[in-house]
Amino acid sequence: MKTRITELLGIKHPIIQGAMSWVSFPPLVAAVSNVGGLGILGAAFMSPAELKENIRKIKSLTDKPFGVNFMANNPLIEELLDVIIEEKVPVASYGVGNPQRILERTKSHGIINLPTMGALRHAVRAEQDGADAVIVQGTEAGGHAGYVTTLVLVPLVASKLRIPVVA
Repeated sequence: MKTRITELLGIKHPIIQGAMSWVSFPPLVAAVSNVGGLGILGAAFMSPAELKENIRKIKSLTDKPFGVNFMANNPLIEELLDVIIEEKVPVASYGVGNPQRILERTKSHGIINLPTMGALRHAVRAEQDGADAVIVQGTEAGGHAGYVTTLVLVPLVASKLRIPVVA
């Protein structure tokens, strides 16, 4: 299947594995990527050293595109971005916090930016700042991204953005 998101991410199927902390470790990430989806490492709790180790493990298990997910408001964000850039991670996925600094640091390195947004105004701002696509997540997906359900939020965001919108 060919879609804007499969072309952008270099994947076969428009399936993006959720970045679940304490679940989305290298074997799952590589398995999803190896069958044509986009596996995403749940790295919200990882130190820079742990992140590097996990990225290298993923690379030992797949040569397909994958992503790393982290929180934009992480106090170690600069060090985490150093690792992601150094390790040439194909996709940066992030939420909770202002993505502008992440976009500024990663875009020039060819890293695809795929932030998770829980509100229309955040998605619009991410597009304005240079995000390549956005993941839209409603309140039922943990409640930490916003107060509107995915069923309402996805068509609303999709009607306002030009970049791909992932539900």
